[in-house]
Amino acid sequence: MNKNEFLQNEDVSSFTDWLVERLPALAFHLDFAPSRFVPGGLRGDVTGIGQVLNRYVWNTSWMDDGKAVQSGDWDSTRVSLQRLRRKLLDAFDAGDENALLSACLGVLEWGGVSGAKPFLRRKARNGQLAAYLGKVHAALALDAESDLDTLDGSTIERFDAGLTKIHALFDTSGLPIYDSRVGAAISMLYARYRAEAVAAERAPISMLNFPSGGARGTQIRNPKLIDTGYRAAPQFYTSQVSDVTWARSQVRLGWILENVLKRTDWFARNGADLPARCHAFEAALFMIGYDLRCLSTPGAVAPAALALDNVPSDTGWVPTGHAFNVIFPKYVEYRKALGAEGEQYDDARGEGYTQWLIRQRGPAARPNAAQADRFPFKQAEFDLFGRSLDEILEIRDAIENDDDAGILKFLGDFAIQSDERRNVCLVDVWCVGYLADKGLDRRSSIAALVDAGLAGKVNSGSTLYSVGRNVGCYLKLLDADMRPTPLFRRYFGDGPGDLPERLNEVA
Repeated sequence: MNKNEFLQNEDVSSFTDWLVERLPALAFHLDFAPSRFVPGGLRGDVTGIGQVLNRYVWNTSWMDDGKAVQSGDWDSTRVSLQRLRRKLLDAFDAGDENALLSACLGVLEWGGVSGAKPFLRRKARNGQLAAYLGKVHAALALDAESDLDTLDGSTIERFDAGLTKIHALFDTSGLPIYDSRVGAAISMLYARYRAEAVAAERAPISMLNFPSGGARGTQIRNPKLIDTGYRAAPQFYTSQVSDVTWARSQVRLGWILENVLKRTDWFARNGADLPARCHAFEAALFMIGYDLRCLSTPGAVAPAALALDNVPSDTGWVPTGHAFNVIFPKYVEYRKALGAEGEQYDDARGEGYTQWLIRQRGPAARPNAAQADRFPFKQAEFDLFGRSLDEILEIRDAIENDDDAGILKFLGDFAIQSDERRNVCLVDVWCVGYLADKGLDRRSSIAALVDAGLAGKVNSGSTLYSVGRNVGCYLKLLDADMRPTPLFRRYFGDGPGDLPERLNEVA
């Protein structure tokens, strides 16, 4: 399906009409908890998509030649992103892999995400980063003539919350960033459109299914968790959303935003061109997607009445149970058995590892247990499926030799200050260490985790505690009494998001 075929689809066309008509008059109740990115929080009622952009806030910085580039509101963010784009394109034009890697890492630093670092470093080390970004750009550009169905695994090797930002900034056609918040916002708006169309008995066959990702803490980023009457959004980092699906969704969203803006004068301040207006539109969606309770459907519970203690339990921090100290050495054994034949290690979701575990365990093997054992190695956790054998062995050696610098280098690939529900294992480590530091024993800690809403019941709280204890001790973040080590304090700092405040209230 190419761009014209997509936009001419009845459902897409009707949704675009709805956005043009409804977004200037929709009411939004913005309610952001205080965080590193939103100092002091944000609260206010606004009307219209333009007013949402006026309340944009993302307090962050990145380093450029040893100097911090600060941003906060949309104007300063726009300038910061223009500077990042220039660094990306200049390095690409010069064919300088190291400068290009530095620019990519600056984008991740600005975005508060880190998961793509090993992938980017490996590409740069092999002299492939510029070629890869160029290849992906040619496929993702909004003005490309290619058929979207040709965007496949041969083009997209990896996609995540960091790479969507890099590809959007590398692009000059207006390709929007598509992270969990942007995805949540467009998914919710589509749910609103479908609800109104169905009520009016003029709904075309549903065409769109925008993915989103789980939020950290008490936010909601799935329309299904609010009474929209519409299906759940497919979730990032699961089998529901492949890397290619995520990339295609970014292009589809860009086509829609571009089409809407061609019919309106939104975000045209100071003579902004269409690509700049697309990014302003994306930034407004980013604000809406922080918590979908800012925009409920007609007949649903009003956003202001949705108390935080009614947030569904799947926003908690209960992981799939596993014994990391046992399964990590097993994974090292598996990777060594594969050999050092470069990067053709396994599929990105670890199916090969699952089958290997089942063969190792013989007739008594339980497939479900083998699948559970790959949980900490997935992209949203320790991202080990995407690393070379040399990297895996380096991590193992750092752990076995109590090498704090090596462990910290490994942990530096994870920015747990992000507001997405990722790196659950590390968040659980922090919870266990924080509560032990408050003098709570295991039983009291589990009770506190339940009371704070991080786990639903005692059994799930026990799973959270056990995983946090096991991972924390194995990675030298916790001592034998579950108390934080110096490495814990160096890595976690003040703790992730609003969790210190939430746990302090119940501890």
